[in-house]
Amino acid sequence: MKDIVKVARYFSQDGVLHADNCDLLEKAAREKKLTMSAISRRAYPGQRLADYAMPGLLSFGVWDCRKLQDWHLTPHRNEGVEITYLAKGSLNFTVDEQSYVLTKGAVSVTRPWQKHSLGAPKLGYSKLFWLIIDLNVQKPDDQWRWPAWVVLDVNEMASLTNYLQHTEQHVWMANQKVQSIFKKLNALLIKQIEQSQSYYSLITLCINELLLSLLDLFRSQTTILNNHLSSKTYTVERFLQALPEVCEQAWDLTQMANECGLKRSQFSEYCYQLKGMSPNDYLTTCRIDKAKRLLMNSALNITQVAFSAGFSSSQYFATVFKKKVGMTPILFKNYQLIER
Repeated sequence: MKDIVKVARYFSQDGVLHADNCDLLEKAAREKKLTMSAISRRAYPGQRLADYAMPGLLSFGVWDCRKLQDWHLTPHRNEGVEITYLAKGSLNFTVDEQSYVLTKGAVSVTRPWQKHSLGAPKLGYSKLFWLIIDLNVQKPDDQWRWPAWVVLDVNEMASLTNYLQHTEQHVWMANQKVQSIFKKLNALLIKQIEQSQSYYSLITLCINELLLSLLDLFRSQTTILNNHLSSKTYTVERFLQALPEVCEQAWDLTQMANECGLKRSQFSEYCYQLKGMSPNDYLTTCRIDKAKRLLMNSALNITQVAFSAGFSSSQYFATVFKKKVGMTPILFKNYQLIER
């Protein structure tokens, strides 16, 4: 029986920045465009994990893609830390606007809620493992809280967390130890899915062994750490980077400050430092930019554009738009049509 799907969100506003649910991957597997094996909970695809089994494990799985697809994993976010291992093939990988080509043996890491994509423009030959663990994090400066079944020594856990939380490096080449652990995990995953008995204990042991081996891998290489990645400044920075995606929501100064765990005055000061304007001015700028895109690329009328961009009325939208852009929305739309 399917468990109740819980969809996590980066912001508390309804309907924005949901965690990825891998719909495209699930659809491709259902249509037999590739094979996928996974154990998961919440909105992630795969065989449902038992409620008691490894709480905090959101998804562990593998896809085996042997022909060119007509899709890829578009930019998305996961609510947990995600570790991937490419056993075969190659994949284009983008995280925080940095682009990489993953080759056989590559390990990648993305932090909770870090935007990333895989396989653009079309997913090709590849065998990819993924592991997503919930750390109860919503903001970059939140303390990472590993599930109780992760039983590394307290110092090793602190060191691993420090590497994962503060490195700006996203891709490593796996050593023999890491590769062998993924092979063991693959065998256990197949047994868990195909047989009636539980292999959760062995999977738990393997994942702990994997995390410890990754720590050794990080230590063996020169990895530059950046404490800014868990600072309040970075929390506000990431919030402001994401705000254009959700600017149509009913934000006010209090809500924006709350999302960053700050007082209104503190949030305003950070916003001035990062954007050179007040939070409300930056929100308005985001809404105007979205309105311009809608005016250029959609058949919506002015009122529909106003509401779609987050303005409370078409009259207020027209007033603000003319002040910011130097012409009315109608004139801007007509001008863009002439330019085409």
